[in-house]
Amino acid sequence: MPELPEVETIRRGLERHIVGKAIVGVELRFEKIFSGKVEDVIGAKIMSIRRFGKGLVIDLSNGFSITAHVKMTGQFVYFGEDRKNFHPNLSLPTDLPNKHTHVIFTLNSPAERHAGKPEAHPGSDPGQDRLTKGFLFYNDIRKFGWLKVVKTDEVFRQPFFKGLGPEPFSTLTLPLFKKIVLKSSLPIKILLMDQRKMSGIGNIYANDALYASRIDPRRKGNELTKLEQKVLYTAVLEVLTKGLELGGASENTYIQVDGGKGSYQDHFLVYGKNGKKCLRCGNLIERIKQGGRSTFYCPTCQS
Repeated sequence: MPELPEVETIRRGLERHIVGKAIVGVELRFEKIFSGKVEDVIGAKIMSIRRFGKGLVIDLSNGFSITAHVKMTGQFVYFGEDRKNFHPNLSLPTDLPNKHTHVIFTLNSPAERHAGKPEAHPGSDPGQDRLTKGFLFYNDIRKFGWLKVVKTDEVFRQPFFKGLGPEPFSTLTLPLFKKIVLKSSLPIKILLMDQRKMSGIGNIYANDALYASRIDPRRKGNELTKLEQKVLYTAVLEVLTKGLELGGASENTYIQVDGGKGSYQDHFLVYGKNGKKCLRCGNLIERIKQGGRSTFYCPTCQS
């Protein structure tokens, strides 16, 4: 599942390409993914894109917002006149829409909204209209993601957003991190991934942060020393920062808004390296299960 670096990379891509454009059409190909009224977004201008944990909020000019969670396999892909250089990869067929495309937003600048041109999407119209409109595609192989239209002032009444813990780089300060860790008897790996305790950290970055801080992922949070708490906090921010710099980890189906891949997967410290040599000591990385998820660690360095 995409984590903070991946979702933030998506947010930045959406901000770059769709803020300032108006939604002039919405095509629902799988209605269960989309909830709320389509008419509440038609004609509205996209004002901003926000991220909270692993969730996204697209704020509109009319007092409504589109909230979204891409879950395991969701993809937002933009194609328009301001983005002619497309970077398809194995996770994204070059033809859009495709069988995994479930929602298509047709976008124009406000001045173009009443031009009267047909609102065909790429693949169905090879003509000039392809370059005068923008299209935001939501693809999702597993169909676990969701998009929901709500009033902007009601975003935080939704269970997902209401239940999020503090955010790395902002509200998750070192003193608060220490307080959360000291109060918990959960294994530290599971605690890091608990979105109610702290938001945005998932399996990839939890594994790598624990490896970087030389902490056994099975240790209980309240067993960590003050020094270990500080080292782990710093490691969390460092691996998240690295993930952001590299555009996220395209481990499975995650892609950026322009169709390109991130490259953090080429820099994993320990995640996914079961049976490979530890970068520090040369001993083999092991894999165990915690909370139904794979945990990768070095039994020598993280003892």
